Amino acid sequence: MPQKEKNKTENQISNSNTRFKDL
Repeated sequence: MPQKEKNKTENQISNSNTRFKDL
């Protein structure tokens, strides 16, 4: 996986985790 794609995926995971914490 190219680095850029990897970072994009990690960002999406981080965003999801943050959203769940806010609930």
